[in-house]
Amino acid sequence: MFKNWRSTALLALLALTVTVASACGSTGASSTTNSAPVEKTQAEIDAQKKVDDANAKLEQAQKDLEAQNAELEQKKQEEAKAAEEKTAADAEAKKQADEAAAAKAESEKQAAEAKALEEAVAKAKADNDAAKSKELADQLKKAQAEAAAAKAEAKKQADEQAAAKALAAKASAAALAANKARFAEAQQQMAAHQAALELQKQREAEQAKLEEQQRIAAELAKAEAERKAAFTGTIKIDGSSTVFPISEAVSSKFNKEYLKVRVPVAVSGTGGGFTKFCKGETDINDASRTIKATETDACTKGGIESIPFEVAYDGITVSVNQNNDFAKTMTVAELKKIFEPNSKVVTWADVRAGWPAETIKIYSPGTASGTFDYFTEHVNGKAGASRNDSQVTFSENDNVLVQGISGSKYAIGYFGYSYYEENMSKLNAVSVEGIQPTYETIQNKSYPISRMLYIYVNKKAFARPEVKEYVTYYVKNVGSLVKAVGYIKLPQSFYDADLAKIPQ
Repeated sequence: MFKNWRSTALLALLALTVTVASACGSTGASSTTNSAPVEKTQAEIDAQKKVDDANAKLEQAQKDLEAQNAELEQKKQEEAKAAEEKTAADAEAKKQADEAAAAKAESEKQAAEAKALEEAVAKAKADNDAAKSKELADQLKKAQAEAAAAKAEAKKQADEQAAAKALAAKASAAALAANKARFAEAQQQMAAHQAALELQKQREAEQAKLEEQQRIAAELAKAEAERKAAFTGTIKIDGSSTVFPISEAVSSKFNKEYLKVRVPVAVSGTGGGFTKFCKGETDINDASRTIKATETDACTKGGIESIPFEVAYDGITVSVNQNNDFAKTMTVAELKKIFEPNSKVVTWADVRAGWPAETIKIYSPGTASGTFDYFTEHVNGKAGASRNDSQVTFSENDNVLVQGISGSKYAIGYFGYSYYEENMSKLNAVSVEGIQPTYETIQNKSYPISRMLYIYVNKKAFARPEVKEYVTYYVKNVGSLVKAVGYIKLPQSFYDADLAKIPQ
């Protein structure tokens, strides 16, 4: 019974292994036939994990089954040995029983003969036959000795029979115990086999579920690709050099998915960008500050209604040359002394006693820059209020400012945090009021010159499907892209509020 069952279990296990291998192979084969990778959904990831868990459990069940097979084989050998010992003990017990019976019969025979002689001796004495009485007495004595010996032999054989019987009983008990142990092991193996079958069913169910989810995901991806392919046109973006890296990153990602939509991103500064935007020359304006009242009026005259979207945090970073070892931290008042209109500051010694009497080279964003407006408003007290003399170099190109500061030991300037982070091997960031600009200090607004960054969208442009699609894409994806270009992600509530602004 056990032998036949074990063969069945092993054949079932082999079938399980082949099934798993086939399932895993088919999964791998299907993945190689996809021409383009499809990003997995969380449901697919969860389903794949369940399949992997089921495979792991099945593999463990197979190992357990193999171990139980080995243990069952050992139990079988132990049972066979016990059976052999029982057979030998039974044979020995039978032999001892036969010998004991023969000894008993011989003892009884000798006893009978002795009794007969006793009776003969008694008769001879009664007949006064002395000679015959003596002869019979000698025979009786001999017969009694033989009877005693036969009795002793019978007792010995009886003892040996009892010992053999006890040994046989012990061997029988051992054989029974071995049989029970093998039966119990077989039951465990049957249970393990059943568990392996259940795990296989579970694995197949999870695999089927995963394949169905993958099929649905592939169909959705195909439908989404077809939907995106239907969008065409050109979306024009201009404005802030600070926001430029963000919009460029979003547009680059967007263009990889929407192949028929062009999204050129230009830089004219926040103010310069609003000039074009309010004339209807662009669809979106990147802005490192909020729109001014004069710009709103210009847009109104041009028939343009703008919708602002908050996209990231930035910290205007005051930077000095890498070899500047004294201006490590400055107050807002000291910065104002340098940058305010009609400033009398010429050298660093004019800013703080003890600093070198070396002429300061000042690098500032251009007047069309939103960074310029924000810095002058929050440091000098009025947007656009700035010194404008021979010590100052203005540029709408932040890279020009970086090059100027990195090329002069006694230079100072400011721009968005991303440009500092990109060039931190050439520059030193100045702490303002003792606060160093970092992702954390900008996000929690403890850094004094932290600010919000925006894009402004022409409301009428939302009538064009490609613009509505782009802005929706922008808001949904910008949070995952800003850190890579040196800015700080907003709380999700801001992006949720942005999505609510998009006209439906």
